[in-house]
Amino acid sequence: MDELALSFAQEALKRAFNDWEKIIRRKENALIVYPPRMDRHYQVPRFIHIYHAQYSLIQVNLESTRIEDGVEWNEWVAKNGYLNKNHNCVFLILDAECLFSERRHLLGSFVEFYHKYHTPFLLFSEKYPYTAIPAAFMQNLFWYPLYQKSDIFSFVSYLEKKFGVKLTSDIKQKIWQECGGLPWFVKQVVRFIAAKREGDPFDHEELWWKVKEFFYSFDPLEQKILEEVAVGKQVNASPQLTCLQKTAVVDSRGEITLSLVSKYLKKNYR
Repeated sequence: MDELALSFAQEALKRAFNDWEKIIRRKENALIVYPPRMDRHYQVPRFIHIYHAQYSLIQVNLESTRIEDGVEWNEWVAKNGYLNKNHNCVFLILDAECLFSERRHLLGSFVEFYHKYHTPFLLFSEKYPYTAIPAAFMQNLFWYPLYQKSDIFSFVSYLEKKFGVKLTSDIKQKIWQECGGLPWFVKQVVRFIAAKREGDPFDHEELWWKVKEFFYSFDPLEQKILEEVAVGKQVNASPQLTCLQKTAVVDSRGEITLSLVSKYLKKNYR
């Protein structure tokens, strides 16, 4: 397992893992919502590593398994013998956002499966379902926000070791100011510095492509709010704004917490 999964943001992970385990113990479902490009692909395997002795935790990537409907889901479960293992079977859906769009029909099949076998589902998603989904999957809603400053500094220390580079305190502060609590941006900056490339590590084409990719991963209405926030327009209360605040992309003052995103939007405001 990657060292990152073992050493990064331990307090945040501990709180999240405790919440998830309580849900599983009650045999309930949960929806865990992240900002785009967060590290759920590290978190879920780590969660499995910690609790595998207590539960049969099954990580499911709907895209890679190519499960399209309820029949294929039941066949996949039967083929792998998951229900034969024990009654503590739990499905961790790693890419649950596809359940709110092109594979929405699978939700009904999952509800039937849950009520029949009492097997909890944890849905990990980079998108919040603004249209109604079955109540069974809204039993417990968790927001996993961008990381705090101390967590990002811990991640920078990890990257210094990984890339064999030593950063000044001023650079570390600027990383926090520009990248905010998103490790994905932080890694791009530190990698650029470690490679000793010419130019500004906070202003180069590859990084701006990442910023653009991050922005366009949001829901269209969320994108509109971020654009308006970036240029100082008044934004009315809405479910989309609430989601952006819950995930710490927008703070309590109504400002974007990632300076790179603000700069990109101010430059490219439509």
